[in-house]
This record gives sequence, C-alpha cells and structure tokens, in this order.
Amino acid sequence: MSPSDTHQPYDAVFLSPHLDDAILSCGGQISDRITAGDRVLIVTLFAGDETAAPPSPLAEKIERGWHLGEGGMAKRRAEDEAACRILGAAWQHWDFRDAIYRRDPDSGRPVYHTIPEIMSPPKPIDEPLIHQIAERLGTLGHVRSLFVPLSVGGHADHFLTRWAAETGVDAERLTYYEEYPYSHRPHAIERALASGGDAKDWRPEHVPVSRAAYRKQAAAVLAYRSQLRPLFKGRLLARLSLWWWWRSAHGERIWHRVAG
Repeated sequence: MSPSDTHQPYDAVFLSPHLDDAILSCGGQISDRITAGDRVLIVTLFAGDETAAPPSPLAEKIERGWHLGEGGMAKRRAEDEAACRILGAAWQHWDFRDAIYRRDPDSGRPVYHTIPEIMSPPKPIDEPLIHQIAERLGTLGHVRSLFVPLSVGGHADHFLTRWAAETGVDAERLTYYEEYPYSHRPHAIERALASGGDAKDWRPEHVPVSRAAYRKQAAAVLAYRSQLRPLFKGRLLARLSLWWWWRSAHGERIWHRVAG
C-alpha cells in the first residue's frame, strides 16, 4: 500500500496516537480486514518532528532508549511505513508533536517533565489540541467506522486522541480499542472504562484473528525496531509476548459505548 488518498472512502480508519499504537493493538484485525477486501487507513496523530530547541531531559531520556540518533521522528515514521506495508494498510502521518516535545508557547518550557506526567490526563495547556485534531478529522471524508484508543495506560496523547474523536465524530461511528501492551497491566482497562463513564455503559466485542493475520501483525510490530526494547525489553520477548497474546485469546477486544 502507500500513503492514503484522501478522496477515496475507507471501510475503517484507525487513529493511532503514536507510531505503533494501532498496529500493536489492532494489527490482527486490520490484516484480516484487508485480506477480506476492506480499505483500511491508519492515521498517526503525534508524528511531527522534534522541536529545533535542544531536547528536554525527559525527551533526551526517551530518545536514548530508541537508539536512533538525530532525526529520530523521521526514522520512526519510516518504521511505521514499513509496518503498514507489511499489513497492506494505507497511512497518514499528522504533524502534531508528541507530548515529550511540546512546549509552552509563551515560556518555551516543556509541558511535560516526567514519565508520570505524560502517563496522566493532559494538562490544560494542551486543551486546544482537542479542537485542532477534531477539526482535522473532518478532512478524512467518508469513513464507515473510526477506531480510537480507549486510553488504557492513561497516556496524555491517548486521551487527547480519544477526546478529539468524541468531539468531532458522531458517537455511533466510534469504536474503541484496547492499547497493547498497556492492556495487560492490572486494572488498566477498568480505569480506562471508568474515565468515560460507568462500566455498564460499555459493551465488549471479541474480534477473532486468524493465524495468518497474527503472523503479519507480529512481522509488522517487529518493524518498529526502536520500540522493541522500551516496550518488551528486546526482539525475542516481543515475539514471545505477541505469540502468548494471540495464543491465549485468538483475537483482539474492542469496545462500544451503549449509553451516555
């Protein structure tokens, strides 16, 4: 596949806060959809380049874990392109900056200074992003179904993605996905559901994933070489984790809001 054609309708669009979230979490069902003939688009929102200013201590620490050197975001976009090609999905990379790169426009100081800060609801200074992203979602044209993160794990950028979709898209067109590997943390899913209302307002759905799709997803995930050590402590454990996930569930879980 190739970068998306915005004039073509898509059967499903998956919003990915970062350059790996959608394929990590939904790569199996994306692969099966494409095999069945669906047109699928993956839109990564926070894929913009680093700022010209020297990286903050937080950004510097995270970048060291990527082992990419200068121009890390461009290299990460290339990883995502390779992963999307493996699945056969179209892709878009939007230019909003990752939380680790955002700065106060008045003071120039980083908005987020620590890991606990970015793994929390976004700060008030980020609220304009909700409306900017919601407005840009309107450029996607006709989309039958929009898949958005449930915000499992509580990352600020995942909340922003979800809230923007809820602001700019009719509720009946939204489907929520659990972010892997955050979804394996104790009580992470329950906390995410509670952040959007009462647990009874949600209905889960199991999406079977074929063995062939699992294999494609695993190959696509391994294309994110910079993320394997930060997320899984290496390539081997990434393969084992993905295999165990598929072997235990034979599918992925999505969620529908039924009230509220």
